[in-house]
Amino acid sequence: MRIAGPLIVQMFLVCCIAIAASVLGACSASQNMLKAGSALTSPGDLVTNGVEAIANIPLPAADADPVGAPIEIYTRVAHGAQLCWFGAHGALKGSHIFHADAEPAAKGGRSEIVIHEKDASMPNPRGNRAFRVQITPSGDNATLDIENIRFPIETGRQMTADVRRWARNDLTCSAAGPVKGWDAQGATPGAPVPPKPATKAEHRT
Repeated sequence: MRIAGPLIVQMFLVCCIAIAASVLGACSASQNMLKAGSALTSPGDLVTNGVEAIANIPLPAADADPVGAPIEIYTRVAHGAQLCWFGAHGALKGSHIFHADAEPAAKGGRSEIVIHEKDASMPNPRGNRAFRVQITPSGDNATLDIENIRFPIETGRQMTADVRRWARNDLTCSAAGPVKGWDAQGATPGAPVPPKPATKAEHRT
């Protein structure tokens, strides 16, 4: 069966028109999407907004520097730890051991305070290191190197805050630190650390 020539031409034209309409519709939709996208944001806006967002991120406050000579900082930190952490109601009493070494100023003046886990099964109950504070002279002052080795993260963070506070000459026990109470004198957290009792040698005239 033969199809007349004009009918073939008409069918061909209809197909061409349909294809052209589809192409034009797709192009129009793409242009609308591009316009909508450019209305929302542009690559330049993304860069600018990103820089502004980074610039607006608040930075953590820097810790204040220790106050005093290295031996003074060591004395305050050691005394604070013994009273606040190892006092009669201290949370570390019975479970940990306090140990400290300090060089005389003539030999450099470096000192280290270490909190050890207590191992009652050993002749020397000083077990693994759990927390360390190193005080290194730096001119007329000193730098602190604090390392939490085995305490939970939050406990270590609280202990670090205690050490930095004592180093700044803020002689208080923190209610948030690893303390259950205070010493046998009945003081409460937040009260000043009592001064270290004078030795007999200090009373001599």
